Amino acid sequence: MRFTAAGYAKLRRAVWLLLAVVVVMFASLSVASVLHYTGVAYAKLAMEANASLSLTATDLDPSGRVTDQTVFHYNVTVNVTNPSSSAIEFQLIRYKGWVRDYIYERQQGGGGATKYYYAMLHENRSYDPTAGRVAAGSMKAFIAEWDYDLASHPESFTWTKTILNNFTETHPGQTWRDAEWNHFYAFLAIVSDIPLDYTGPSSGYLIELPVVRRYQGINLVGSTVGEVP
Repeated sequence: MRFTAAGYAKLRRAVWLLLAVVVVMFASLSVASVLHYTGVAYAKLAMEANASLSLTATDLDPSGRVTDQTVFHYNVTVNVTNPSSSAIEFQLIRYKGWVRDYIYERQQGGGGATKYYYAMLHENRSYDPTAGRVAAGSMKAFIAEWDYDLASHPESFTWTKTILNNFTETHPGQTWRDAEWNHFYAFLAIVSDIPLDYTGPSSGYLIELPVVRRYQGINLVGSTVGEVP
C-alpha cells in the first residue's frame, strides 16, 4: 500500500489525535484515582467516635451491697461523626472494663502507691453494613448494651462483688459507683466502596487502606477476665 504526502500527513494527524485521546483518558483516570484515595485518606483521618457509658445496678440489698442477684446494666452510646465525602461502614465496638482491686492492693502493701485493677468484662458489638452505614457529611449514634451478673459471667462476678462490697465497707458514705473504674473502647470502621480483595506483594497495605480504627480510654494489659490476682 502506498501513501501520498497528503495521505501520510492525514495518517500522522490521526495517530497523534488517538495518542492525545489516550493520554487524556489516562490523565483523567489518574486524577480521579488520586482524588478518590485522597478522599479515603481524609475519611480515615477525620472520622470521630466518642463513647458515653451509663452503668446501673438492680437488686442490691437494702444497704446498697452487691448480691448474687445483682445485675449491672451497661448502656454504651457511640456517636460517630463522618465529615468526609465518603460513606463509612461502622462495624465494631469492643469494650473492656476493669474495677480497682483495693483488696489486692492492701495485700501488696505500699499504701496505694501502685494501683491494681481487676479485669471484669470484655464485650463486642458488631453491626452489618446496612445498620453501620454513616453517610458522607453526617453523624450517627450506635448503641450497645450488656448485662453483667453471676449467671452471665460466673468467672468474674463473684470477685467483683467482693471488691465492691469491701470498698463500701471501708469507705463509709460511698457506694459501688464511687469505686474507681477503668473503661476502654476500640472502634472499627471501613471507608465504603473500596475493594478489599487485593492480591500481590502490597496486598496487606492495600487491604488496610480503607480500615479506620479509633480508641478511647486506657487499655490495661496483662490481665485476663475472671482471673483473681
